[in-house]
Amino acid sequence: MLLLFLTHLSLLINLTQPQQKILIQDLKTELDRTEDVSRKIELYCELSKAHNSINPKTTISYGNKAVALARRAGDDKLLALAYNETGSGHYLLGDIDKAVQLYYMALRIR
Repeated sequence: MLLLFLTHLSLLINLTQPQQKILIQDLKTELDRTEDVSRKIELYCELSKAHNSINPKTTISYGNKAVALARRAGDDKLLALAYNETGSGHYLLGDIDKAVQLYYMALRIR
């Protein structure tokens, strides 16, 4: 039974990986083409989230880019989203203290 479950789980992960890579490429393409700062922040957040299951360090990297851009733009709503996405990456890496700190910063804004 456990072997059957693990086989199904492995198959599910393998099937979603190519779709995730296509999504990431589409997001990167849109990011390169857009001039709208708010949309860039949203795209960095979406890229951050898209990397959760692939590479949490990349999740953090895109989250930090979103944070920096949202701060410069003065957009509190998107800054809170960026903190949340960055916190997710830290959580996935096991850095719970940093994750909680970022989640709290997001909550204070919202």
